[in-house]
Amino acid sequence: MRVPPKALALAALVTTQGCAGIGALEALGGSCTQEQLIVTWQAAITRGTSLSTTLLVATLTPDDISQTEFNTLRKALTEGGPGTYNVTWTVPAFNVNGGHITFRHGAPLPSGETQQVGTTLTGEGWSAQPATPILPPAVSLTADNFTATSATGSITVLASSPLRLRIDVTTRNAAGETIRLTGDPRFAYQKVTRTCIP
Repeated sequence: MRVPPKALALAALVTTQGCAGIGALEALGGSCTQEQLIVTWQAAITRGTSLSTTLLVATLTPDDISQTEFNTLRKALTEGGPGTYNVTWTVPAFNVNGGHITFRHGAPLPSGETQQVGTTLTGEGWSAQPATPILPPAVSLTADNFTATSATGSITVLASSPLRLRIDVTTRNAAGETIRLTGDPRFAYQKVTRTCIP
């Protein structure tokens, strides 16, 4: 297989110059703008009687879903509309492969509104579907040996543009064990510059 000369040059820069070659890579490849949605949540997690506090963060880019759905999520979660959608978002959690917390709720939501969470869903991910109808808020939670089968609690809207929530939800698994989630997740939209390699 014949390797293009430009690829050989890039490989040589990385191999021989290490970090010093990054500037040359930028010169060869230029820069690109990357859109991203970020959810940040300083969560208090009570499992049984054990309480821990952890920072949960997830970043979504148009590479993860379609550009159209990314645009819809951006508008619904950070701009307050237009339109009404059932949105789903996920943060990895519990330091275990597959561990996650996922919420589904309507968006946009008005500041001050409180909705009851009384059901669970399966799976994880991000999505925005037209709200016909608006589905009740739901949560999915998977830890190392815990899968939520029921939930009770509430979501309160602290701000709508961008969306900031106050969550107080207790999940329960089939064995009757509980995990309670509290804290204020917030959403943000950013454009960042990264190096492009042609």
